[in-house]
Amino acid sequence: MQEQRRDTAYNNNYINDQMQLYRKQRRLSWFLLFIIILLLIILIKKYMEPKTYVNNNTSTYVATLSEVDLPVVTDTPKVEEVTVPTEMPVVKEVVEEPEVPQPAPDLPLYKANQVSNFAVSIGESMDNRGNKYKKALRTSCQHGAYVIFSPEGKYKYIEGDIATALEIGDDGEICIYDENENLLYSCSDIGVLNNVEHFKVDISGKDLIKIYFDVPLTPISSIVYFNTLIVANGRFTNEE
Repeated sequence: MQEQRRDTAYNNNYINDQMQLYRKQRRLSWFLLFIIILLLIILIKKYMEPKTYVNNNTSTYVATLSEVDLPVVTDTPKVEEVTVPTEMPVVKEVVEEPEVPQPAPDLPLYKANQVSNFAVSIGESMDNRGNKYKKALRTSCQHGAYVIFSPEGKYKYIEGDIATALEIGDDGEICIYDENENLLYSCSDIGVLNNVEHFKVDISGKDLIKIYFDVPLTPISSIVYFNTLIVANGRFTNEE
């Protein structure tokens, strides 16, 4: 019986000890919870407070927004009325005038492009009146001498002076043709010319011009000479 009583007393003491320990742990838990809540309240207050900043370089105090006295605007600014024109301005269209092509400058025959040439030379000549020409077309070939130029449609006229080297003779002729062998000008009986024969022929739009020479025969003391035909001062031009 005594042992049973001792065991019962021991069990009661053990239960009391455990109850006290549980109460202590519970109080400690509530204390820790209180401390945690208190720390959270302190942190929240700290972050909710307005902040101030100090410039370390100049040690100047910078006020918070709540400390700055801002001016109070009481008057409403007036809005000026803007009149918008109902009619659109008239925009004048600038019309560019087309450029007027300038006429090609005069082109001497001795400088012109020769597409083909047979028995015609360029050089100094003197006619039967003693007139001297530095750069004239000339030939002494009896038949078939010619020269073809290419004005490329840039010129309106070809002109020049026709002469012979000897005073006598007949049957000489100079003809001017276009690229289609259309006769544009002819001068015959050149061997009996007493003066220089001037010509000016319209060649508008012509790409090729052919000057054909038929040299007159000149009998002198039973000897037949081939005369020399001369085209002096020849040029392509646009001058009227």
